[in-house]
Amino acid sequence: MAEGLQIINDNIGKVLSSVNVVNKNLQVLENNIHEVNKSVITVEGKVIGVEQAIEEIKNDLLEFIRKDTLAKNLQLAETKILQVRQEIESKFGHNKIVRRNTTGILQGIDAKIIRKEAIVSNTEEMMLNTPGYWLAPALVALSAWVIDNKEIADRAVQESIRRSDEKASLFFTLINRRYGRYEASEKWLNRYIEMQDPKHLPQDMVVVLDAYSNGLFGQGLTNQCYEKIDTWITELSEQVGFVEKQRENWKKALGSKITKTDISGFTYLNKYSENLEKLQEVMDNTTIHENLYEYFKEIFESEIQSTKRIEVALDQLLDKLVSEFDTEELPLKKEEKRLVSIIDEGGDETKAKIRFEAEESIYNSFIEFTTLLTNSAMFAEKNNASKATQRLSIALSKKWIIDAYNDKVTEIRTKFSTKIPFAIGEWKGQSNDGKNEEEMIKSFGDYCIRNENSEIATVKLSGSNYLKILSAAVLPFINPFLLIGSVGLGYWFYKDYKGLDKRKETISNKYNEMRKNGIGIIKAIMAEVTDFIRDVQNKDNMCKDTLNYLENINPSQFIYNKYSDTRQIL
Repeated sequence: MAEGLQIINDNIGKVLSSVNVVNKNLQVLENNIHEVNKSVITVEGKVIGVEQAIEEIKNDLLEFIRKDTLAKNLQLAETKILQVRQEIESKFGHNKIVRRNTTGILQGIDAKIIRKEAIVSNTEEMMLNTPGYWLAPALVALSAWVIDNKEIADRAVQESIRRSDEKASLFFTLINRRYGRYEASEKWLNRYIEMQDPKHLPQDMVVVLDAYSNGLFGQGLTNQCYEKIDTWITELSEQVGFVEKQRENWKKALGSKITKTDISGFTYLNKYSENLEKLQEVMDNTTIHENLYEYFKEIFESEIQSTKRIEVALDQLLDKLVSEFDTEELPLKKEEKRLVSIIDEGGDETKAKIRFEAEESIYNSFIEFTTLLTNSAMFAEKNNASKATQRLSIALSKKWIIDAYNDKVTEIRTKFSTKIPFAIGEWKGQSNDGKNEEEMIKSFGDYCIRNENSEIATVKLSGSNYLKILSAAVLPFINPFLLIGSVGLGYWFYKDYKGLDKRKETISNKYNEMRKNGIGIIKAIMAEVTDFIRDVQNKDNMCKDTLNYLENINPSQFIYNKYSDTRQIL
């Protein structure tokens, strides 16, 4: 009997030993699984870290390539512009001397302090030094008039016409007007205008507009200009597609008044917006309204600085004619401007192209009359148009400007989607006006709850935990002496179970903190969305003032002959 009990005890001992071995093995397995999980997490973290590092390297490399490209483009443009300017100087340097002498000769004749022989000698020398240049024989003709040598004067006039009929005709129009020879001036202007095709005008036509708009022509010439301008506009307007082309040209010109804005003050939108470039574009585009309003207002309301003497005013026009509008130089001037645009944009050829294309027609040898009006109105400094010519050009183009402006306003508003998207981590939200704050907070809260529940669901007892409690329950029935071991296993299970609550609490605390911070961020974003939309709308509302200002422009107000008592009506 005693021997049988001993055998039973020995067997129970072996079973318990086996249970302990299995339990230890399960614990080891659990630890190993835990270590594997840790290793997997570590590897995943390293992979993510490597991917992030690769992305950063890629971005750094792209930024390096971008900056290197800009630097090379800039350096190339700076080198080329020197070559272009050297070519201009080499080919047309002598022409500058002739140009500089033109006004000096006229003022010398007026003052009668230069010997006629000196004037003749000077103009003859310029004729010898600038073969092919139209202005040299024109000045020879002028000096021949001074000494009353009709034969040389006639031959010099013919030579000047042969070299450039249009420029010579316009030059003699202004010279005869300067000296009060109205009939001769009218004949020369007739000759000049009759050569013109409104679809193919030379750039120096802006000189005629300047003389006309500033009232430098007599009544007869002024009426002549008015009739021709009216005829040209009517002729061009009858062309198929003309209106559409004008609206597009003016839309592009008006767009040149869009300026860069600083939106760095919208701190949270800069950090959390998913489309910051779009927001930047939207805010930039709205600058067009105030910029155009101030631009037109300055043109029409500021005082025109002018001279009291018609001779000085005509000399300024003559200087403009001989200095700025030689067709032969325009291709090089155009290339110079293109290179200047690249330099001004720091080597960014894309931005330089947009900038250059808005002004490109200024450097074309021939342009349409209406394009000349556009350039005079919007790029006066580059087109060398006076403020009076700006006023005239805008007044004549009023309907096209208003149509193009309305098109531009529609285009800008269409581009602006009022939905402003943003993201906090993987959560995404959007707002039209900043008034859906509660909706976004609830959405973010739901997002946090879903992720919290999902993460908490992964926190649970493993197989080894259940083996512990099973062993604790079975051991006392196998052998009452194993009760202490059973209690130990039960306590071990209890610790594991209570550990689950701790882990869940840690996860909950993490998401509570996330919710708290997220709510603060959302409120800040909503405040900035409200401010951003308000700023955009306030700037957009300026379009009403701009349109009202354009609507009230009356063309008849902007031709005034300051050198007579006659107001010219368009």
